[in-house]
This record gives sequence, C-alpha cells and structure tokens, in this order.
Amino acid sequence: MLKVWVVVEDVRDADDLRQQVRRWEGSGVSGTFVTDHLFISSTHGAGPGARPLDSESPSPMDPFVLLGSVGALSSSLELGTLVANASLVHPIFVLRHFAQLACLYGGERIIAGIGAGWNPEEFESIGLEMLPHAERIGRLEESARLARQIFDEGIGRLDGGSVIARDLPLSPRPERPPRLLLGGGSDQLLGIAGRFADHVDLNGTSRRLKLGRVAPADADRVRRLSTTVDDLEQSIARVALSATEAGRDPSEIRYSV
Repeated sequence: MLKVWVVVEDVRDADDLRQQVRRWEGSGVSGTFVTDHLFISSTHGAGPGARPLDSESPSPMDPFVLLGSVGALSSSLELGTLVANASLVHPIFVLRHFAQLACLYGGERIIAGIGAGWNPEEFESIGLEMLPHAERIGRLEESARLARQIFDEGIGRLDGGSVIARDLPLSPRPERPPRLLLGGGSDQLLGIAGRFADHVDLNGTSRRLKLGRVAPADADRVRRLSTTVDDLEQSIARVALSATEAGRDPSEIRYSV
C-alpha cells in the first residue's frame, strides 16, 4: 500500500501547526517526518560564497517537541524523524524520546529514525569533532543495535567501541515499540539497515556521488537527482540480502523515498 508522508519544515506557532495538521488529515496524508538539525547552511564557512550565520538564519524546530505537538493534535498521523542525529549525544537520549512518544500515542504510530550526522558545521558550532565517515557509521550500527535491544527486550547491554550500555533499562517501556528507521544510500548503511531496521528511507545512492565536507547539503541534492529507479532497486536488494543473512524476514521491512 502506498503511503504519503509530509516533511514538516515551517511552523510559525501553535495555531499554524493546528491548521497544517487539519490540512494533512484532510488530504489523506499518512504521517509526518521532521528533520533534526541545529541549522543547515550551504554557504557558511570559508570561500567566496561564505556568509555568517545569525539569529535570523533558518532553523528547524526541535523534532521531538514538534512530533509531540502533532501527536496531541491528531489521533491518526504517524510521527517520525528523518533522521535524529545519534552522534551528538549518547543514543539512549534519542531513543527514549521515541519510546516515550510510543507510550503516549502508540508504537504503531512512531517511526524512530536515527542517523550518523553529516553536517560538519553543526558539530563545530558546539565544539565537537565530526568523526570520519567510517567511525560515524560504526557508531550508528552500535546505536541501531542498542535500539533493537531496548525496543525488543526493554534493556540494553552493549560494550561497543563507541556506545556503552550496562544493564540500561528502558522506562517507561511502551506496550508496542517504535519502528526503527535508518536512511541513506551507502552499501554500509544499507547493510546495517537490513540487520536492524524496520523501515528504510532510500536516499540518493553513494554510487552516484559521495558527500564531502564542503557544502554537503548541495551535494546531497545533486545525488538525489542523479539516482535512478534501478539504483533504488539495487539498494532494496542490498537491504534484503543483509536481512536474510541476519535471519530476518526482508518482506517485513518497509521502504520510503
């Protein structure tokens, strides 16, 4: 069954959000996705197009504040992130938000999208180093493993290279857990998704273009536009193979674009 989600980008106030929710429900929209960024600026940084960021620079709302509000205004819309950055803090602080949304609104409505982070400006702005891609992907895999543990078993036990969880309980624990989403287009990410994810958002494939550290938002747009249907079918096959090798049923994984 085909479903349509909207990505929420511009909310002025509570009345504006209320009107948007009514419009989405009236249009048959299935759910809402919210991004997770402190800011995105393709022109910030060194170079001839650089400009300083200020308080007037566009910035999305906190995803969990926004999703909690949408959940209170709608009894049917699915609520998810595309995706929450699990590299800025210990992933439990992200995962428990999803679990608590599931307690409030039902796990069948919550899509727990997590990612490795890709915008170096955000890391730099709070004094953190954005680690190389391989290390961030390794941390994301450990975060996904922890998500499966606490969502499925209610407790995390993980002694990873980046993520540690020592008898870490999930409380309150929802009756039905959120669905774990991973998104991207690299073979590494798709392999992790097959092992752990319930939902995969297919981004532009890295076979077309790899994101660098200079203007990654622009590079991402180029990559999406150059990705073909055949590329997406190959990505789905990669996820299915990984799921099968991990003993999971690939037919239970949902996909979005």
